[in-house]
Amino acid sequence: MLARWPRSASGLSAAPPEPCGSGRKRLSSWRVPPISFLATAFSLAVYFLAVWRGGAPERVGAAILFAAFIVDELYHELAGPAQFRHFDAVELAIDGFSLLAFAWLAVGANRLWPIIAAALQLMAVVGHLSTLAVSGTQRAYWAMTEPPVLLGVVTLAIALAAHWRRQRRIGPYPDWRPERRPARAPPW
Repeated sequence: MLARWPRSASGLSAAPPEPCGSGRKRLSSWRVPPISFLATAFSLAVYFLAVWRGGAPERVGAAILFAAFIVDELYHELAGPAQFRHFDAVELAIDGFSLLAFAWLAVGANRLWPIIAAALQLMAVVGHLSTLAVSGTQRAYWAMTEPPVLLGVVTLAIALAAHWRRQRRIGPYPDWRPERRPARAPPW
């Protein structure tokens, strides 16, 4: 989500900034777009709230989203900012992991929101796969792979509010379906 894009006179550039005389990168040439900063701040706040005040499914969902966020940040720190010009196998792997993890969560959790999160991740995976079939759809590739991630965080935020409201109304309730209660914590 939070990506640092170097600015050039013509707009966004894929080239890294030129080092200063001291050999360090000029900090002024790396800018985080305000929308990326706000989305990242919102996401981190939701992750924190889910771990702090959420039920077990909300904590697992936050862990899935946070793990995908960290891996994505590390990948783009090493490979450079996302360009959305060509198919990206690493991004597909990240979104595929998230899809499988949310599908597992949807099967076992006593909640409906993981189904929505899994559907959003499925949309991102389809976006990656469609780029294999049709190239040159940079905006469509971005639109099918990036918004579902933020919408997953929004889904988790709404799920947290519903969980808190339900706890106030009826008290504690089961996190897992009785027939699907996990014998141990998930492997991640």
